[in-house]
Amino acid sequence: MTTGNGPSHLNEILGTMNSPGLSSTSFTAIEKEVGEWWLSALGLRIAADKIRSFCLQYRNGKLSLKENHDYYYQCQGLMNICGTEWIDFVVCTLNPYHLFIERIYRNEDLWNIMLPKLKDFYHTSLLPELASPREGKSPGIREPGVWCSASTRKWAVIPECA
Repeated sequence: MTTGNGPSHLNEILGTMNSPGLSSTSFTAIEKEVGEWWLSALGLRIAADKIRSFCLQYRNGKLSLKENHDYYYQCQGLMNICGTEWIDFVVCTLNPYHLFIERIYRNEDLWNIMLPKLKDFYHTSLLPELASPREGKSPGIREPGVWCSASTRKWAVIPECA
């Protein structure tokens, strides 16, 4: 991130301000540190702008979790199951290091849409699999509401669960 002629140009500017000059080694060290800071400051923002599937978006000058991302739905589920009003969503990168924290609040309207779908999935897909695991018994995907009895090895249709 140098402009002009690097250290010699900076020394000319520092000379006009009655500041001591910098050696080439000092200038390189400062340039490297500023460059690493700049990359870390822009890392998540660039990812939010360039990577479509990334969980964050950059709007109105700030980063935030996309409300249509899977992580947003997971946060809403956790808050409603645990009975909390908010959750801190954290994104941490290591190279370059960056930490982003956003407080997400419970969205009751979204939960009222999610809950019936989650109940339906539990009753028609998860519960039958827990009651009669198919691993090593039946190939393919279980049709919702249809399961095989472990004892009789016969297929049965279960009534809709409410």
